[in-house]
Amino acid sequence: MPRAPAPIVRDPVNAGRPPLTVGALNFPEQALLGRLYAGALRAAGYRVRVRLDLGSDQAALHALRRGRIDAFPEYLGTALGTLFHRRVPRRRGPAYAAVRAAFARVGTTALPPTPFEDSAGFAVRRATARRLGGTALSDLAGRAGRLTLAGPRGCARRLDCAAGLRRFYGLRFRRVLEVPLARRAAVLRDRRAHVSAVFTTDGALAKGDLVLLRDDRDALAPYHVTLVVRDRALADAGDGLRTAVGRLQATLTTAVMQRLNARMDRGAGAARVAARHLRDSGLVD
Repeated sequence: MPRAPAPIVRDPVNAGRPPLTVGALNFPEQALLGRLYAGALRAAGYRVRVRLDLGSDQAALHALRRGRIDAFPEYLGTALGTLFHRRVPRRRGPAYAAVRAAFARVGTTALPPTPFEDSAGFAVRRATARRLGGTALSDLAGRAGRLTLAGPRGCARRLDCAAGLRRFYGLRFRRVLEVPLARRAAVLRDRRAHVSAVFTTDGALAKGDLVLLRDDRDALAPYHVTLVVRDRALADAGDGLRTAVGRLQATLTTAVMQRLNARMDRGAGAARVAARHLRDSGLVD
C-alpha cells in the first residue's frame, strides 16, 4: 500500500514571520494550485494572502521581482520557453536544473518540482490500449497507419502533435482530425478517433475509460510545476515553507490532478477543491 503523506505541522513561530502572498495566473488549474499552496502554508502557521489575477507568466515574474507577490507556481517548459527563451530539455531533471539556474539569476528560487506535469499528451480508449498490448506511445508502431489522430489546428505540422510523433516515434497516421480542445475526449468516446491529443491533467481523463499513453522516448517537453519564491521571502519564512510545499507536492500525482480538475469542470470552485484535497489527503485535520 502507498504510504500516507506526512501531515503538515503548524508551527506557532511562523505566525510571527512576514506574511506571504501567493500568486497565480488567471485560469482554472493555476487558481487551484495557488489555493493548494496557500492552504498548505496556512496549515504550517503562516499568514497567507492570494492573488489569482495575474494575466501572464511575464506579469507573474514581474510581480515576484517587485515584491508584489512572494511566490507563484510555474511550469518548467513555460519558464524556459516563455520567460527565459531557452531550449527546453525533454527530461524533467535537466529541465528543472535549467529552470533553477535561470530563476536564481533574478533573485528567486525554483523549489523542486511536482510529481505531476500538465503537458501535451496522447490518450486512447481503454479498449484500444488492450488491443495495443501496452500503454506507451511506442506501442502504436506498426498500427498508426490504420488509426485516426485527433489534435489541435495545425497538428500535422506541430512537434507536440503529429509531426513530433512522426519524428520521434516514426508514426504516420491514416488521418489527422483537427478538433477543439473541449472535444478531444469526446471524439475518442464517440469513436471518431483512435488517438487524441490532450493535456495530461485534463479532468476528462479522470473517468477511467481513457488511458494516457506514456511518452517512453521523451518526445514531449516536461511541464512539471515548481513553486518559485523570492529569495528574501524564502529566507524570512524559514524551513517550514520548504517542508509544507514538499508535503503538499508529494500528494499531487497526475491522476490526482485529473480528479481535482474534473471537480472544477463540474462547477466546484478552486478554493473548495483545494480545501477538500488538503483534508482528504491527510495533510490537514
